[in-house]
Amino acid sequence: MKTKSVIVASALSLSLLSSELYAAPAASVQKKQPVISTVTDTAANIKVVKRFINEVLNSGHAEIIDQVWANDMIWHGGSMGEIHGLDNFKKLNGGKAFSNLHLKIKDVIASGDKVVIYFTNSGTQTGDFMGFHSAGKTASWDGMGIYRIQNGKIAEGWFSEDILQMLIQLEAIKLPK
Repeated sequence: MKTKSVIVASALSLSLLSSELYAAPAASVQKKQPVISTVTDTAANIKVVKRFINEVLNSGHAEIIDQVWANDMIWHGGSMGEIHGLDNFKKLNGGKAFSNLHLKIKDVIASGDKVVIYFTNSGTQTGDFMGFHSAGKTASWDGMGIYRIQNGKIAEGWFSEDILQMLIQLEAIKLPK
């Protein structure tokens, strides 16, 4: 009986030892995947984008723009062109093409350093926009924006808006009948 116990104990020890020996190299060879984002990072990124929309775009607090956009930011505006640098971006946002402009967030998706916003813009054209003179008309149009957040600020943004729908509503262009 004692011999059986010694054999079983030895076999168990060898089994544990061999699993330790063989498991260790496999674990040390595996590369750890980098953590792209945590729930807290994603929530913080969404908060930065919503702050820009609510406080700068919707409430007109232009002085906050420095707190939410990086100095070397890039704005990809689709058919409206591309803007490099915060100073140039401020000129775009300082335009008076629309009064009572309001952006309503319809959906938010976030992953890693990106925040995607699906929105509806609405406002009254009170100044020139893309070469079209104001007729005082109001328009509402949908769009999407992808914001890349770096170091707690928006570093880059890609935007696509239904500019054709807006221009039709403003009677800036007419569709053929």
